[in-house]
Amino acid sequence: MKETIRTILYSWLERELPEVIDRDVDLGVHIHTKPRKIIAITGFRRVGKTYLVYDVLKELLKSGAGKMCCT
Repeated sequence: MKETIRTILYSWLERELPEVIDRDVDLGVHIHTKPRKIIAITGFRRVGKTYLVYDVLKELLKSGAGKMCCT
């Protein structure tokens, strides 16, 4: 199971994330809280929830979080 998760994580690190348009929503405030909590993003269909998560992923990868998860 660990090897499967590691394979999935490495495949995501090698992927290019799609281009996103900067939005006024900032999830960074919620991501860096202690203790860490689960964040649920809800909304209507086709309003950009997935691309909001892509934007957060790009910010995390810029800060080096991707290197910490797969070592």
